[in-house]
Amino acid sequence: GVAVDVKRPVFPNNNEILFDKIGADVMTGIKANQVIPVFGNPTVAFATEGGSLSDGTATGSPITLTPHRIGVQQTISRLAVEDGGIDVYDDLVAKMFENMYEKVDAQIFCDDNAASGSFAGLLYNVSPTRVADYDDIITKIESVKGNKSVVLSSALKVFGLTTPKFIKTVNDGGQTPKDTGIAMTGGAIIDTVPNYNIIGTPVFSSHNVEAKHGIIADWSKLKVAIWDNFYFYAKYDANTDSYILTLNGYVDAKFATAGGDIAYIDIA
Repeated sequence: GVAVDVKRPVFPNNNEILFDKIGADVMTGIKANQVIPVFGNPTVAFATEGGSLSDGTATGSPITLTPHRIGVQQTISRLAVEDGGIDVYDDLVAKMFENMYEKVDAQIFCDDNAASGSFAGLLYNVSPTRVADYDDIITKIESVKGNKSVVLSSALKVFGLTTPKFIKTVNDGGQTPKDTGIAMTGGAIIDTVPNYNIIGTPVFSSHNVEAKHGIIADWSKLKVAIWDNFYFYAKYDANTDSYILTLNGYVDAKFATAGGDIAYIDIA
């Protein structure tokens, strides 16, 4: 058979992981709980020349990131490793890593509570604003501060449109989609494509986002913590003549915001 180094971890290309693409602040190799101070917006006022400035009265309320265990264990026979060679082994380990990141991604953008040791999704216990048409979406985008972008579920259907000004996406090489000029009173499908934007705001889509929902935010304020990075190891089990591959990690994710720079939307 082909000699294989079963302890050599293989890391995947994570360009398709949503939290990575949208620019979340990913913290790796940390050792303890992370406490991040978050302040609201200070109040700014005009003042007379030489006069004193008013206190901004911004208050702080920190968020705490705590480790939640995630992992997978996979058994592969020694014969499979030796017969298939390094490519089979590398492919299996890469899939373990890819599925690990995919699971973290799915948990971040879901509406589930922290259950079975996981952390709560961003859409848990929030009340998204129902948007009925394109104007509503623009209004919500404009309400969010910072270097924002829009994250939508893979396809959203908008009903109740009364004007033809809704922009339907077309894949024209990444340029801003054009108005179809058609009165779509029965609704329209937003088929998000790479480099799609609304009024200059980038739009991303993912099947991991709760169906018919979206989040508009400055994603640099999404803190994703990975303790000690994901730890991979393999050991040989003589009883089963197999290798046991283990991938283990600890993660958490929260918005570090006091409000005003996130909008949750619900498109019926």
